[in-house]
Amino acid sequence: MSVYKKERQVTQSVSGDEVKTMATTADLPLTEDRNELVAALLSAWLPAANELSRMMSAAEYADIMPITVLVHPQTGETRE
Repeated sequence: MSVYKKERQVTQSVSGDEVKTMATTADLPLTEDRNELVAALLSAWLPAANELSRMMSAAEYADIMPITVLVHPQTGETRE
């Protein structure tokens, strides 16, 4: 994954080869056309996802919690 800074903005791009490597590692069979489509999608999503992550890491949002909290049952508990 290529990362470079441009005027306080981090731009990330993902190549089709990187998607192919990740898909192969995860045992996900993707065609070459799919690799390029996924690379374009990730390249579009990653900057926004990272910006949201940075924003939500700010002190003013420290007390915000998710509406739904997933918990695991303790050992010995039964589920109904």
